[in-house]
Amino acid sequence: MPKGIPMRPGSRRLAVRVEDHPLSYASFEGQIPHGEYGAGRVRIWDRGTYELLAERPDGSLSVRLEGERLRGRWALVPARLGGDEQNWLLIRKREPDGRPWPDERYLPMLCRLVDEPPLESGWLHEIKWDGYRVLARLNAGDPELWSRRRQDVTERFREVARRLDWAVLTPDCVLDGEVCALDEHGLPRFSLLQRSRGRLVYYVFDLLELEGVPLLERPLRERRRLLEDLIEPDDPVVRLSRTFDDGRALFAAATEQGLEGVISKRAGSPYRPGKRTGDWQKSKARLRQEFVVVGYTRGRGAREALGALVLAVNDAGGLCWVGNCGTGFGRDEIDRLLSRLQPLVREDPPLREIPPELRRASRRVTWVKPVLVCEVSFAEWTADGRLRAPVYLGLRDDTAPVVVRRELPAAAAECCGGRLSTAGAGRGPAPRSSRRPRRSPPGCCRRCRPCRPCSAAGGAPSRHAPGRPGTARRRREPR
Repeated sequence: MPKGIPMRPGSRRLAVRVEDHPLSYASFEGQIPHGEYGAGRVRIWDRGTYELLAERPDGSLSVRLEGERLRGRWALVPARLGGDEQNWLLIRKREPDGRPWPDERYLPMLCRLVDEPPLESGWLHEIKWDGYRVLARLNAGDPELWSRRRQDVTERFREVARRLDWAVLTPDCVLDGEVCALDEHGLPRFSLLQRSRGRLVYYVFDLLELEGVPLLERPLRERRRLLEDLIEPDDPVVRLSRTFDDGRALFAAATEQGLEGVISKRAGSPYRPGKRTGDWQKSKARLRQEFVVVGYTRGRGAREALGALVLAVNDAGGLCWVGNCGTGFGRDEIDRLLSRLQPLVREDPPLREIPPELRRASRRVTWVKPVLVCEVSFAEWTADGRLRAPVYLGLRDDTAPVVVRRELPAAAAECCGGRLSTAGAGRGPAPRSSRRPRRSPPGCCRRCRPCRPCSAAGGAPSRHAPGRPGTARRRREPR
């Protein structure tokens, strides 16, 4: 079966007749040495019984298979392709119950940002890969890849697509994973992926369907067990993303090696397409997220055409400025950015309101339509909701601008007894009447900067540089 078993009703695949084999081969699994007949790795894909339903004069057979994986009716008919009598066709027959075959482009399940991996048991931890989130469907061995915006990326990552049929030991399934570009040290680098360089690897971490059976409601540990049996362990392109029990140790190792962070998943959780729940959590070694590009500033010298990108996030009232990013791109990337930005130029700013910092520099700002999204790493959120030390990583064509919002750790968003309002983060200076410092609330985790009323002034929590507790100083009123 060069292209695998046809699983969808009505589908057909080439079946080439070979010489008879001894029945003792039915239980053989292992490695046949190179140079011998059938060299390579041998695995038992399925075992079971067949029932002969019909036999026709031309040799065609209709059978019912009852195995651990294959259940249903198939027909084996002579194809005689090119006049070769060894070529047959295996056809999947429709079942009387007419069960529909799933054919959905799922949205990926999303993670909630937290400060660090959970300590309690019942969680599986894995590396947060620095690449493009890609879901893949194998349909009778034919691959289809799509992004988290349901955009087809099969041709873009054709090296991965070509390899799936060989590396995945089933002809029909839906996988979830991350396509990464590895550097010379074997570490994922998003910048290489942006420039179509590096060695492509598809790290697979979840299984959504298997041979027509949806697995979304199955617990993660069961989906992982099935997935581990499907991925060839030594494939150079399609790899299983390993899981670990100790999330804190993995986070320390990821930080030391310069990786993005750790993903922690509740072992008993179902898969929720397009949902962001506490069952999946991400801990980042360095803060990073996507931002909407709303304009760019002119620079000086060799950077006169583009000095910095003007960045924003969505909140309840529209797009809110969070800062400018002027580092992380070289000459080639500047040219690439300008080719994307210049057709989008507009006269008026797309922001809800213009903060004083931008108003003073308005002559040097070129506003653009808010359709491009870029990823930026940064040290922290400042007390007034701005980015500190941002570094540009690359454009994200797989993210829609409308979904870009400020990412806050769940623990910080719930600190101070729920008094921290993330909805108002980044709204600029507060009215004078609300700027009076106040004491830290009892039991405050000090991750927000409690000396400024977060919900009024838009102060955002800082994970790496917590603020000092507030002090109740009396303001001197003007006479």
